[in-house]
Amino acid sequence: MNWLFSFALSFVIGIGFYGSFTSTSFWVTFPLLYILLVIISLKYVSWSFLTKADWIVGIMSGVILYGLFASGNAFMQWLHIPIEPYVRHLYSSISPSVWWQHLLMFLLIIPGEELFWRGYLHKRLFTLSPFQRTIVAASFYTAAHLCSLNPLLALAAFVGGIMWGALFEWRQKIEVAMVAHVVFDVLLVYLFPLS
Repeated sequence: MNWLFSFALSFVIGIGFYGSFTSTSFWVTFPLLYILLVIISLKYVSWSFLTKADWIVGIMSGVILYGLFASGNAFMQWLHIPIEPYVRHLYSSISPSVWWQHLLMFLLIIPGEELFWRGYLHKRLFTLSPFQRTIVAASFYTAAHLCSLNPLLALAAFVGGIMWGALFEWRQKIEVAMVAHVVFDVLLVYLFPLS
């Protein structure tokens, strides 16, 4: 993979992320960014049918990841680490609040994240070992999320990037990572939001 191209693309994405997270029009700019990333990715993604085992792995991985986040949140609160403002900021700034934002989240943003970060970027790191690919792709994913200026979101991106990258390596199907990502977001945003 051309590292200069990857760096330049990550920089452009970072500007897009920064612009999205710092503007009042997040739900306009962020989906537009992901339309571009999906267009870049589609040429490199191969589609597969999910087996019963794939569905189970995807669903359980999403539940486990949510459990890690909930446990980490509780642990940081127990240590009196002041994370509440960052958590509140995340929920107030990027949680969908109207019907079309919910649609964009599930039909564009979550699939777009998996298509680009795992299906395109992770896959193109083929000269590296599976472990290295997972770490490097998760690091690029985290770097883009650093532009939100929210350390919790960057940490979440790294942990999620590792989990979804490892799933992609293990099952060799981008759809399994998508299922895990959807389950995680449903738990985090709708069913059991963190406080």
